[in-house]
Amino acid sequence: MILRSIFQFYSSCLFTIIFSVSFVNSCFSTSVAPPPDTSVHLMSSPFDGLWWSGFSNHFRADKINTSTIVFSSGGAYLNGSNLPFDFSKKILSSSFIDSVAKSNVGFSKHHINFVEAGYRYGAGICFKKKSHWLGLELSDESISVIQYRKDLFNLMFYGNSQYEGDTAYLTGSGLNNQDFHRVRFIYSAIAGSDDSVWQINISLSYLQGYHVNSLNAGRSYLYTAPLGEYLSLHSQMVFQTNDTSSISAFAPNGNGVCADLSISFVARKSKIFFSVNNAGFMHWNQNSLLYVVDTSVQFDGFEVNNFLHQPGIKLGNLNSDSIFSYLGINYSKGAFNLNLPLRLTFIWQHHIICDKLSVDAGFTFIPQYQFSPLYFISGRLHSKCISPSINISYGGNQAFNAGLSIEGRIANHINWFLTSDQMLSWALPKKLNGADLMASLYYQF
Repeated sequence: MILRSIFQFYSSCLFTIIFSVSFVNSCFSTSVAPPPDTSVHLMSSPFDGLWWSGFSNHFRADKINTSTIVFSSGGAYLNGSNLPFDFSKKILSSSFIDSVAKSNVGFSKHHINFVEAGYRYGAGICFKKKSHWLGLELSDESISVIQYRKDLFNLMFYGNSQYEGDTAYLTGSGLNNQDFHRVRFIYSAIAGSDDSVWQINISLSYLQGYHVNSLNAGRSYLYTAPLGEYLSLHSQMVFQTNDTSSISAFAPNGNGVCADLSISFVARKSKIFFSVNNAGFMHWNQNSLLYVVDTSVQFDGFEVNNFLHQPGIKLGNLNSDSIFSYLGINYSKGAFNLNLPLRLTFIWQHHIICDKLSVDAGFTFIPQYQFSPLYFISGRLHSKCISPSINISYGGNQAFNAGLSIEGRIANHINWFLTSDQMLSWALPKKLNGADLMASLYYQF
């Protein structure tokens, strides 16, 4: 599903560049006093901080006072803790992976390495009621994470010859992929005084899941005897997936709930922003498939002189049941739950140089599969028509990288936004990892 997610990423981004949006803030209210006369405003939209494509902060300082906004937005990302972008491109395009590409892969100091990928695209509408916003969004989303040890990478791309007389450990490797539709209900409120203003954005979502893959390896290892006399595999693995007889994009294979919260506080020329995303889980129904492996298998090999007349070999006996039995795989059906990857974000913003330039600094962190937060800093130039910004990031599941964001306004009714936080990967594909793209367009009445 990683490959499908990235393929759908590029197609969805073409759609979102034409139709997308990330909504607007209204710091104007008839019931509360407006913020101080500076260019530092609250979140530009009730959607800000409620969803992420990759790790962009995606909140702007637009001043738009309007009653209704129709929008569409989307984006996708790919990050690997140790896979250069050039290597990832070859995997996605099914190209030949030469020795040079494999040699450029370096592994972190941690035993487990991660690849994360995902996409989302959606559309919706939002209404203003005095100092409150109410909104509804429909979207399609995918979240995928692969975790693996260096030994697993070596077995896949180099074979087991380097483990002659040694053991390759696979413990801790796994895959989690969830594809779902989302119905998001949004509420936003503004309050404050002449000295300070705060805004809170809350969303509650119903998730309808249609595809899932979850593979987790327990104590698993492969021993290769000297001279390759035999292989000894010990495996403890659990694989769960949705009902394979119900595989359409709208198959009711799972249901879930999710909540998001973002808070923005403005005081003079500075803003503090905090958000919690994807606080929820998916419940996959009782028709889901469960495969459990807990076995030890030794393969000694055999010599065949005449395959068609070899004693003891009966091709008719080779089927999934006999293979499962030989490998010690137990099969059953049953419901299970999977959490969404919870994300925490903190951002500090400050305006300088006559409010024409702002500086953002902060971090985003997914405790479930990141060893350290992703830190970033960006500078944004503010103007009426086009506002560009440059950002630098380091940590998380990526190395050092840099990106570019551009937002603009057309005829006071159309606002657009385009960003990539990992553009430097295209210039140095053999050194840096990851790629992402997010686009939005909204129309205000």
